[in-house]
Amino acid sequence: MDDHLPPRLSPSSPASSTPPAQPATPPVVVVTRPRAQAPMLVAALERHGLRTHQFPLLDIAPTPNLDDLRAALGDPSRYSLVVFVSPNAVQQAFAAMPEGFRWPQEVPVAVVGPASALALAQHGVAPPAHRVIQPDTHADDARQDSEALYARLDVPSLSGREVLIVRGNGGREWLADQLREAGASVRTVEAYRRSVPVPDAAAWLALRAVLPARHAWTLTSSEAVRNLDELARANLSPADLDTLHGAPCFASHARIVEQAKSLGFRDVTLTGAGDDRLLASVLAWAGPVSAPEHAPAAVSAESKSSTSSFTVTQTPVPSAAPASAPASTPAPASAAAKPSPAPAPAAPPAAFAPTMTVNHAPRRGGWLIWVVLVAVVAAVAALQVRNERLAREIRQHAQTNEALAQEMRVLSRADQDSVSQLQQKFGALDARTAETRDRQAALEQANQDLLRNRDDWQRAEIQRSLEVAAEQLQLTGNVAGALAALQTVDARLATLDKPQFNAVRRAVSRDMAKLKAMPSFDLAGAALRLDDAINAVDTLPLISSAQPLEAEQAAQAPHAAAKPTKNAKAHAAAASAPAASTPPNAGWSVGVRAWWARLWNDVRDELGQIVQVRRVDQTEALLLSSDQAWFLRENLKLRLMNARLALLSRNDAVFRADLGRADTLLARYFDTQSSRVTTVQNQLSQVRATAGTLQVPTLADSLAAVRGSGKE
Repeated sequence: MDDHLPPRLSPSSPASSTPPAQPATPPVVVVTRPRAQAPMLVAALERHGLRTHQFPLLDIAPTPNLDDLRAALGDPSRYSLVVFVSPNAVQQAFAAMPEGFRWPQEVPVAVVGPASALALAQHGVAPPAHRVIQPDTHADDARQDSEALYARLDVPSLSGREVLIVRGNGGREWLADQLREAGASVRTVEAYRRSVPVPDAAAWLALRAVLPARHAWTLTSSEAVRNLDELARANLSPADLDTLHGAPCFASHARIVEQAKSLGFRDVTLTGAGDDRLLASVLAWAGPVSAPEHAPAAVSAESKSSTSSFTVTQTPVPSAAPASAPASTPAPASAAAKPSPAPAPAAPPAAFAPTMTVNHAPRRGGWLIWVVLVAVVAAVAALQVRNERLAREIRQHAQTNEALAQEMRVLSRADQDSVSQLQQKFGALDARTAETRDRQAALEQANQDLLRNRDDWQRAEIQRSLEVAAEQLQLTGNVAGALAALQTVDARLATLDKPQFNAVRRAVSRDMAKLKAMPSFDLAGAALRLDDAINAVDTLPLISSAQPLEAEQAAQAPHAAAKPTKNAKAHAAAASAPAASTPPNAGWSVGVRAWWARLWNDVRDELGQIVQVRRVDQTEALLLSSDQAWFLRENLKLRLMNARLALLSRNDAVFRADLGRADTLLARYFDTQSSRVTTVQNQLSQVRATAGTLQVPTLADSLAAVRGSGKE
């Protein structure tokens, strides 16, 4: 029998036959912080009797580009303010600094929360020697975010001065944008990188075992909530996913609550900033949690109303003693009122034999049942105590192992940093000379100056190239030149290979596709045809002219008086032919006929020059005076010249309007039966057909993308 067995037991008491109540199993709290940041919260939860399960949703790693970080923090005195957005930013930034680095006392530091301030204090940056700015943490509704930090800053004093923000990859741009709008020159540098961990099969198996039990989640990052939803949808069944979305969640910020509810989490509680508020909300949800007991409660051994009772005592008996022993004398009533003292352990339980004293003879056969019942109760209590003790030891060992693992990780990281520093020192010692030291210092200074604004310079150069190409494209319509400029910008962006320029490169590719899709036409040929038409306007015959002449007739007009006409030649031939073929006696009659023929031809020619018969649809075309005819030709020239300028400037609407007006003037006031007028009309039709569309696409997408990248 166990030493904690009660000395007296009343058969009439109900508690004497019922095992002690088992303590309720405490709920499980799933901690989603990165593994290196979770031990403090885990220890606080387990101190209050809660069980914990670590399921990290973020991995924190140093940035691969330590040169930019060292260059940014090489001389902090040039900044009027340095902002660390998280404890990870503090740890990674100071880890990248050389040994013996001290933060200047005149440079103020701003942090978002007390955890970051504690991390700074570990590196020697703390009041009163340094000025550390952080949000107010005393109010009940205090926030620990960029908005709360911005309210504590002296923003007007930062105008025109340089501010450095040390952060991880990505993140919010709100604080940087607000400071830029206030006139500060803001520079951001990456100190660490966040990534999504990949839980293995054992981690998912352990999480599935937690989901059916009473459990809750702690959510301390919007990115962690998104990672949890993505991982759960890819690895959990629909039933487990629904259980996860219905589990209680405790978030430290309103943005985390909004993110969780938008992803389908139904029970999300806003706790407020800080681990103390998070812990208080979780404990309020969990309710009272019973602490594990070290020994079972003593069974009641007294029943004032019992009419019959018996007493069980433990008497040491030697192993060689007979199986039965004389019964003890009945215990007096005063002895039944007090518990007998516990016997000292002298031998294994098997060496003890029970001695019973029965008060009433009629119940002699029931003592064996009570003995067995007492033995079962004692055994159950002993097993429960042993199980609780083993569970407590297992938790203690697990906490010890976790602390040892954390220490080993810290030591391993410190060893790696030490080895890296030693390797750098050995390499520097092998390569250093007096001359190379001077050159290296000069080159490092120049490199820092270049790296300081390299991204801004590259962005400004790309923007200027795109603006020049866009201006040339709109002014001259030089599609080939603009396409060449875009190809040069795209090649430069491909060489840079920086994520912040990806949007610019996509916009440049779209504009290149638009320019390549433009149809090509002979712009210079069309302009030359318009020049020929302008030069030919002065020679075009009008409908109002008395004798419209063709090109060959105009060339022969000055010599018409010196040469015989076609009719005169015919008369001469007719006169000479009879003279050669007729006999001499018929000369007088032939001469008379020739004279009458010449007279008739002369009269007909004179009448033809006086009276002309034409069909004219526009009557005002016949009433043009010489001055009006001159203004008409000049107006036509101006229309064609304006169309030529619109063609060269690619103004499609003006170009086609002026060509249409010129066609109308040619058809209304000029002789369309003349070959010259027909030639000009054909030239204008060819220009209109070959020009196609004159509108060229703009480079607005590329310009908007490069200007937007400068505001990020």
